[in-house]
Amino acid sequence: MAIKQLKEVNRHPGLAVDPTFLLSGNIIGGQPVVLASASTLKPYAGTGVPFGLAIESTEQLSAGTGNNAGSGYDYTGYARGGKVSAFMDGGIFEITNDGRGYAYVSGDTYTLNAKVYVNNSGLITSDAGNSTAGYNPEVGIVMAVEGAAPVTKLTIKATI
Repeated sequence: MAIKQLKEVNRHPGLAVDPTFLLSGNIIGGQPVVLASASTLKPYAGTGVPFGLAIESTEQLSAGTGNNAGSGYDYTGYARGGKVSAFMDGGIFEITNDGRGYAYVSGDTYTLNAKVYVNNSGLITSDAGNSTAGYNPEVGIVMAVEGAAPVTKLTIKATI
């Protein structure tokens, strides 16, 4: 899994992913998401307030990705039935790249006890933004970092 809960507060049941978003990309486990409607989610893209951190990825199980469905395969972290659930209201999470991509900007410098934000690309970042270009909403506080450019594991205390 791209996200591992060390301390979970609340988990929202799975919601469908906004179909217009699925035409252009995937949600990565650990990525901040927003409500696209009362019954759908999509990655944060610069508007609204982050709803939570995605638990599953929307990458499809297929031979083209090397993630084949079948007996003996691990389905952990996949959006079964097309739904994605979200961790919300805080908690402590370890976020990594499980081969499906980073849910954070891996080239950023993360400092222990510093705030982390979500950028317009829907990725966790150490960049707060600025008053000219707007701001990036806060999503947590850094508790641990492994690696440096690229960061291979980011542990945060979520504030969303």
